[in-house]
Amino acid sequence: MSLWGIEMNEVHQNLLHIEIKMIDETIYDMAEPDRLLLVYCIAGRIVVNEQKTYLSGEFTILERGEEYVLQGDSQNIGVLINMDYYALCCHKNRDSLFFFCDSMQESGVKYRELQTSLEAVLKALALHGKDSLTFMSECLLMQKVLLDNFVIDNGEGDMPGMTRYMRVQRILDYIYLRSTEKISLKNLSDKLYVSPSTLSRTFMEMTGESFVSYVKKVRLLKVRNELIKTDKAITNIAIDNGFSNASAMSSAFRETFDMLPSEFRKLYRNNEEEKKEQKILSNRLKQFYDVPDVQNEPASKSQMHISFSEEHFQKKWENKILNVGAAKFLNNARVQRDILYLQKNLGIEYIRIWNICSEDVIIWNRELRKFSFVWLDSLLDFCVANHIKLFIDLGQRAEVIWDDESKPLYKKFDSLEFESPEEWEHFLTMMIRHMLKKYGSAVVSEWIFEFGFFLNEKPYYITPAYKSTQVWDRGVDIIRREIPGAKVAGPGMYVLNDREFLNQIIGSYMKCRHQPDILTCISFPYNNPNGEDALTSFHEPFRKLSNNPVEFQKNLQILREVLQENNFQGELVLTEWNFSMSNRNYLQDSEFRSSVTAEMIMRGYDLCDSMALWIATDQIGIAYDTEKVLNGSAGILSVDGLRKPVYFVYTFLRQMGKYRLLKRDNILVTADSRNEYYILLWNNKRLSARYYITEGENYGPKDLDSLFSDEEPFEAEILINGLKDNDRFKIKNQILNKEKGNVLKYWNAMDCYNELSFEEIEYLKQISVPEITLEEQIIHRGCLRLSLELQPNEVRLVTISRVIG
Repeated sequence: MSLWGIEMNEVHQNLLHIEIKMIDETIYDMAEPDRLLLVYCIAGRIVVNEQKTYLSGEFTILERGEEYVLQGDSQNIGVLINMDYYALCCHKNRDSLFFFCDSMQESGVKYRELQTSLEAVLKALALHGKDSLTFMSECLLMQKVLLDNFVIDNGEGDMPGMTRYMRVQRILDYIYLRSTEKISLKNLSDKLYVSPSTLSRTFMEMTGESFVSYVKKVRLLKVRNELIKTDKAITNIAIDNGFSNASAMSSAFRETFDMLPSEFRKLYRNNEEEKKEQKILSNRLKQFYDVPDVQNEPASKSQMHISFSEEHFQKKWENKILNVGAAKFLNNARVQRDILYLQKNLGIEYIRIWNICSEDVIIWNRELRKFSFVWLDSLLDFCVANHIKLFIDLGQRAEVIWDDESKPLYKKFDSLEFESPEEWEHFLTMMIRHMLKKYGSAVVSEWIFEFGFFLNEKPYYITPAYKSTQVWDRGVDIIRREIPGAKVAGPGMYVLNDREFLNQIIGSYMKCRHQPDILTCISFPYNNPNGEDALTSFHEPFRKLSNNPVEFQKNLQILREVLQENNFQGELVLTEWNFSMSNRNYLQDSEFRSSVTAEMIMRGYDLCDSMALWIATDQIGIAYDTEKVLNGSAGILSVDGLRKPVYFVYTFLRQMGKYRLLKRDNILVTADSRNEYYILLWNNKRLSARYYITEGENYGPKDLDSLFSDEEPFEAEILINGLKDNDRFKIKNQILNKEKGNVLKYWNAMDCYNELSFEEIEYLKQISVPEITLEEQIIHRGCLRLSLELQPNEVRLVTISRVIG
C-alpha cells in the first residue's frame, strides 16, 4: 500500500502512462499540476520560453502549473515527455516532490545517466512501439533515474532556500491529494495557521482563481485522467472524485472541456490526429536511430542456408581467465577443489585475484619495514603446483556481499595501508623479488600484473598529490624492471556509451611513460561512474539500467574505436562482466543467466581478445544465509559444487568448431570440416519492468517467470548445403532450459529444502545436466535440414557429424 492507500500496482500503471509528443512547431501550453514535463532535444535545437536554447542531447524539466512556449521545426528532432507527477510522489511515499533538472546549468554523471535512459526510451518506442513491454520497462527505468538523481526536496517541512513557488506547489499538492474528500478553506487555513480570509486572498494571488474554483478544476483533471486511463463507469468516476452524482460531474465537465465525459472518452480513444502525430514521431525516430519501418523478420521466420568455406576462419572461444575473487580465498580447500574442477573441464589458463595486499595474505611490520609472505606462498604454491597462471589485480577493494544492489549483507576492508609512495613501492618490490626467488622467472614472467583503479575503495598509497596515472607509472616501472617478460594490465575501466569519457581515460594512459600490454575493462548494467578522474569507485547504492546485450555490444564497439583512435596496440580483455552485481539474485542460478551469458559472449567476443569468466564459485559469497543449497550468488558452481546452467554454456562454447559459417542474433554455426558442424542457439528473454522495480528479496526461486517480458519460443530452420547424397549424419542435441539441465528446477521440485544429505547433493549433481537427444539423417539433394524450436531462455548445442561406414 502507498501513503494514500493506493495499491502499488495502480501506481506502477500510472507510471507507465507516459505521453511523448514531437516538438516540430511552436507549442503554447500550460504544465498541468498533475504532470511532470521533460523537454529533450534529440538533434538540432529546441528553444524553451523564448529564452533558453537546448542543443542535441540536452534537456530540462518544466515547472508545474506554469505556461510554456516550445519552439522547434521540421529540421530538428525534439520531444516533450509527459509523466504522472503524483504517481512519482506516491512511489516515493511523499505528498510533494521538487525536481531540478537542467543540462544547461549542470552536468556530470547523473545527467549522462538520464540521457542514456532517455535514449533507451526513444529507441524502444521506435523499435517496439508504445504498447511494448520493452518501452514500458525503459520508461520505468527513466523515471527511477529521475527519482534517484533529480529530487531536490523530500516534501517534508521547509528547507533552506525554499522558494515561494515551492511553498505554493506544496499547498496545491495538498489540495490535489485530498480533493476527493470534503476539503474546505477552513481546513486548509487551520493546517497553515492563517485565517480563512488571509488564505483566500493569498490563494487568489497565487493561482488567479478562488479556492472553490481550483478544487473543482482539480477534480475535473482527475476525472479527465480516469476517462483516459480506465474503463470505469462514468457514475463511479463521478463519485470517486467528489461529485454528488454523474449528472453534476457531466455538467461541470462540459462547462470546462466543452463536451460530455462520454464524448471526451470516445474522442480520445479514436483521436485520428493524435494517432497520425504518433506515427510521424515513430517514423522520425526510426529514421534518426536507423530502425527499419518494418521490423526485421526474426531468424525463426526464414531459412538459413549454410555451406562450408574455410575462408571464414574464426578465433575459437577459449575459457582462458577465471575470476576467483580476493586472494585469501585461494587458501580455502573448497575453493581449490572448485578451481581444479573448472580448470579440468573448462580449460582455464589464468585465475584472476585481487586484494593480494591484505592482512589475510601479507604479514607486515611497518616499523621494521619487513614482510612475511608465508600465507601468500601457500596460495601461490597451489597455483604453481597445478600449472595455473596468475592474473593479479593489485588494487585494493572492499570485500562485499550484496543482498541487493543497494544493500550489503557483509562488507569488510582489510587491505594494507601504505602511507607514502615509497612505502608502497618498497612492498611491491619486495613481494615481486620474493616471487622470483621462490618460483623463478620462467614461471613468474607468465603471470599478468594489473593495476586496476575503478573498483578500488582505497588508494594504493596515501599522498595529497595522488593521481592514478602516477601510480600506474611507478608500478609498471617496478614490474618491468624486476620481471621484463611479464605483461602489465590496467586500468579496469568501465565500458560506457560515452566517447568523451573513454577518450579522457584512455588518452591519460597513452600519455604515460608506459602503455598497457593489456587494457582491462568491466561491464555491469548499473549507473554510470563518476568520470572526473581515472581513480573511481563503484560506490553503493547501485541503480539498475536496462540489461540489453545489444547496448553491451555497442558500448564495446565504441571502446574499440576509441582505442584505435588513440593508437593502442595491445590486447583488450573484459575482466569483469555480468547482468548483475548482486550476490543474492536467484536469476544467477537459473537458465536465464545461461542464455544472457551466451548472447553477451557472442556479441562481445569478436571485440575483445578475451572475456574472463565471472565468477568461479559461490564459496566467495558465504554469509549467514548460505545454508541454502542455492542462494543467488554469482558463482559458476554452487557452495556444494553443483554446476549451474551457465557452467554448461562454457562447455558448449569449448566444443565449437574453428570455421565460422554463420552468425546471427540467436545462432552461431561453426565447423571443423565438411564432416563436422556445430550449431549454438540461444533464446535470451529480456527482463521486464518488474525486475527493475523489484528488489531481489521480493522474489524467490519459484517467482522468476514473472520477471521476463515474454515467453515466446524461438524457431529456426537451418539448411546445410553442399553435402554428398546418401551420406548419413548423426545429429546430437544438448538442450539446456528451464526443464532440462537446470539445477534450480530440480531444487524447486525438492521444495527448496536446504538440509540435503551428501547423497542427495550427489543426486542433484547427476541429474542437473543438459538433455541429450540423438537422431540420424540421410542426405538428399545435397542438403541437411534442421527444424528447431527453443523454449524461453534455452541454450542448445547441435553437433552434426558424418557417420563413417
